[in-house]
Amino acid sequence: GQRLLDVLDVHYYSEAKCPECDTRMCGNPEHKKGIDEMTQAYRTLIEKDYKENSWIGEYCQQNIPILTKMKESIDKYYPGTKLAVTEYDFGGGDAIAGAIAEVDALGTFAKNDVYLATLWADDVPYQYSESTFSQTMTVKVHHSVTHLLNLKLKTIRSQQFMHLSKTMTRVQ
Repeated sequence: GQRLLDVLDVHYYSEAKCPECDTRMCGNPEHKKGIDEMTQAYRTLIEKDYKENSWIGEYCQQNIPILTKMKESIDKYYPGTKLAVTEYDFGGGDAIAGAIAEVDALGTFAKNDVYLATLWADDVPYQYSESTFSQTMTVKVHHSVTHLLNLKLKTIRSQQFMHLSKTMTRVQ
């Protein structure tokens, strides 16, 4: 039969709270514990024993690590389905710490075979993260294009070799 679902799409927003001001995803550089919470929140996606300082850590720990649990469900119920996180945000768009959180998120998505991930940058100026994101995407695209070109060259070489082999066989 024909596949009915190619990609499972989920949204994920860290709810990590700053202990100093009780603000979700605090980017205030003077709030060291808040910055730590924000830059460590990506671990909810991949580490079973990590507990985010939020309602997610308090009430949803059985669903941590999120990416692992999602992939297990896919493998169990509809193998071969790709996973996308088409809305996510780890906060701090106007702080360097936000760029660090973004890099960690992108690396985590890449290492865990997330097919597509898109930052949801509501109304916050993501000046540092945008720079990080575009550089990371450029590198990823560059490597993908290089990989595709290498595959194409291997295919061409393989076809040329097969043609040459057939020609030599006919000559002998």
